[in-house]
Amino acid sequence: MFRVDDKVTQLRNNYDEGVAFRPGVLADPRGMGFWSMSGAATLTAMSPKKRDGGKRLSGNPQRREQQLASRNLTKTGKPDASSWARELSIEDRRSFGDLARRLAGWAPAMPWWAQSHDRVIKSFLDEPAPERPVDIETRACTAVGDEFYARLNSGDTGLTPAQWLRALVEETGARLQAAIVFGTDDWRPLLAFLRGLAGIAPEREASPDFPDIKFPRETAAACLAAAAKSLADSGLSAAAVPAPDEEDGWVPGEALMARDAYGSRFLLAVPFSSGEAPREGDHWYAWDVDTCWLVTVVGAGTFGSAEDALTEWRDAVGMTAADARLSRCPGELAAWLLGPSARSGLLGDMLAGGEHRELIREYFRSRRRGQLVLGSPPGDGQEADLVFAAEIDTAPFVDWYAGQHADAPKPDKFRKQAAETAEFLLEAWGPREHPAEETVYSCSPHRVEMLGRLVRDDYLPKEGNAVLALLPDWVQWCADRAGLPAALAAPALKAARAEAANPVTDDHGPGNEDGDGAPFRRKEL
Repeated sequence: MFRVDDKVTQLRNNYDEGVAFRPGVLADPRGMGFWSMSGAATLTAMSPKKRDGGKRLSGNPQRREQQLASRNLTKTGKPDASSWARELSIEDRRSFGDLARRLAGWAPAMPWWAQSHDRVIKSFLDEPAPERPVDIETRACTAVGDEFYARLNSGDTGLTPAQWLRALVEETGARLQAAIVFGTDDWRPLLAFLRGLAGIAPEREASPDFPDIKFPRETAAACLAAAAKSLADSGLSAAAVPAPDEEDGWVPGEALMARDAYGSRFLLAVPFSSGEAPREGDHWYAWDVDTCWLVTVVGAGTFGSAEDALTEWRDAVGMTAADARLSRCPGELAAWLLGPSARSGLLGDMLAGGEHRELIREYFRSRRRGQLVLGSPPGDGQEADLVFAAEIDTAPFVDWYAGQHADAPKPDKFRKQAAETAEFLLEAWGPREHPAEETVYSCSPHRVEMLGRLVRDDYLPKEGNAVLALLPDWVQWCADRAGLPAALAAPALKAARAEAANPVTDDHGPGNEDGDGAPFRRKEL
């Protein structure tokens, strides 16, 4: 029999050693779970077959409502939450309180953090500090990111990014104060590093329930204020170390964007300057965003110009981006592209797993710059007025599909099954949310392959194989709708036929596919 103290023990074990999330504790609307890679929150597929015994809820609102109505979710005789909570022991209540604090962003310092922070600070101090503020940030990104990357790929547990960075900021601030007091020459590079950390630290709103939990950005501001006072008291000038003109740092300009021929890979480039006066950007920050799976930043960094960013992005994407051109990016599209990576809160520290070193170097700064572009850190909810793929009317596709198979026996039954299968297909077809319906129809080979991977991970054989069998026709339909040239449609159709020939089996488990399923800087063709 499953007892309350068993559940408490399970939750406590899940959160030991700084482990943030494990499958079965939380699940997001996409049907993905949270997993711990070396203690960092990492996203991985979690099969609905395991979540709900194969009774999959549809993404279609009407169908979902019918499914929920058919289930008796109320158990007679089951105690309500308040009576259940009263039965908890003091130790169990303390455990749940600790769990709540962790979900709000707190994490205990791990024994290995001190040596980790020492390596980061030493790495920054080993070379002279750059002169430009943006270059100081870049050096900070390299020092922090290389250590972060090494820990992600080590056996260390307890790498909770926000609190690890906050502790690094505090250690840097403490060393800076000591250097000022004792009059050592380290104060200049330490101040530069602290300013670099302040520039890359993402913003996160404090929980009203736990106002004592501190985060990197507010900690860096406090450390800088304390350092300024100590410097003034010592007769030293902080102006010896370059910094952006304004307290809030960089000010974003008008965003430009480009997309590849399939319409699922985006470049977003934004100029940044210091100070409030409009002028030519000091530098550009650019994001390479792949939307074939989730909306995922797969590359980011600073550039001297938008054209430099475009050239680098074209090389990373390959021939499908050869003719891409920069144009003004609407605010809604920028919010869609940057929202997930700039998010704060429960999902803010989530990693997909398999990120390359260059991306991890920009892990913190990419989120902070995204927050500046969006105006404020997005919460875990989605505020934009988006198109949900699962709500798109599939009738036009079913009509077309039925016409392609006019000789099928029992036409009415054929159409009914096709309509149901199309709903299941849309649930795994790239992101669920889109800025416009036309982006639903982008059908790159990578997006096709990701659908096959998700279907084999998430679906029972009967429904999954029906989706895979429908996939080649769906890709042809999407290619026609998107006006895709034959030279680009052919590889997508080839990928769809390959996925259809690789059926769902009962013994398949999530993550059993060969290769890396995470879409990090992949060339399409």
